Amino acid sequence: MNMVKRFVIIVFFGFIGIGIISAQSYGEILMLNSMAIYEDYGLKYNVENKFYYFNNKTVRYFVDDQIGIMHLNPTGEIYIKVNRDNSGKIINIVELTPEEYIIVVDILSEMDMKNVILNARRIELMETRERLLQNRNQMIPVPNFY
Repeated sequence: MNMVKRFVIIVFFGFIGIGIISAQSYGEILMLNSMAIYEDYGLKYNVENKFYYFNNKTVRYFVDDQIGIMHLNPTGEIYIKVNRDNSGKIINIVELTPEEYIIVVDILSEMDMKNVILNARRIELMETRERLLQNRNQMIPVPNFY
């Protein structure tokens, strides 16, 4: 491969890499902006480890049902929610009650089981696709030019 082609390929993949990094940064900025309204109520974001904290504990589950925001961090410690008044103004952020906690844990456990099932099904489908491609390749006649 000549130098010009190598240079073009390197530049091309460089742009792809920059695009991916920019998209991730942009997504994080959007998330931070949408979550900024909760900072005055004790929800803080640590940029270094990319976790939310509430009362010095890592947030595992955060929900604001009224506006449809949910955050999930599988390595977090606490489950919290936003309480709002009838006009939609934030009253406070609190840890879930034991009853709410049980419901959320059940839902998250069910989601985990469904993810395991979906991943197993995805693997099966990929294997089936591979077998179909192999069968198709075996069926295509190869021209004999001799």
